Amino acid sequence: MNEIDVESPETAHLDTIAGALDRLPGPDGHGLSTTDRARIFAFLDDPTSAHWIVARRVSISPRHTLWVATMRHSKVGMYTLPTAKKVLSALRACAAGQIAP
Repeated sequence: MNEIDVESPETAHLDTIAGALDRLPGPDGHGLSTTDRARIFAFLDDPTSAHWIVARRVSISPRHTLWVATMRHSKVGMYTLPTAKKVLSALRACAAGQIAP
């Protein structure tokens, strides 16, 4: 049986993503659906254009999709693939109410 190292950088990274997703209000103010969490998580864990195309459409708040929040907070251009770090920063800002409507 393989043991999981709960102190590893990989585990800390996954915990950071899960924590950010937990704090998002979602489209109705009651959090994200399991499917939407998985879409964003997939991008943050492996930031490819294929994952971004799926994740960017997720409504992370009643007023913002992931795409809009990332563009407004991280100053990412419309046709630019953002980094996971910039998207995670936008998620945190959205959860804190720091992104203008």
